[in-house]
Amino acid sequence: MPTTLCFFAEWQEILESVLQSMEEESSKLEMHISWTKTKVQNLGAGPDAQNLVVNGHTVDGVSEFIYLGSKQSSHANSSTECIPLLPVS
Repeated sequence: MPTTLCFFAEWQEILESVLQSMEEESSKLEMHISWTKTKVQNLGAGPDAQNLVVNGHTVDGVSEFIYLGSKQSSHANSSTECIPLLPVS
């Protein structure tokens, strides 16, 4: 059964480490990450997110995407819209 996860991190290095750990732990349960669907985005101020490479998999940096029916944009403060949706996911 597909699961949607949303991680928040202040630094790209932390996010990369979390994704590496998630891949390692989920593989023990024979679960796999859909790297083509995995995205990284900067919510709020700062430059657009850059692509990450996690264990040889490219994670695309995006400036906007749809999360649980709500458009999340790097150029607006979407974190206030995204956080209330977390218990739903």
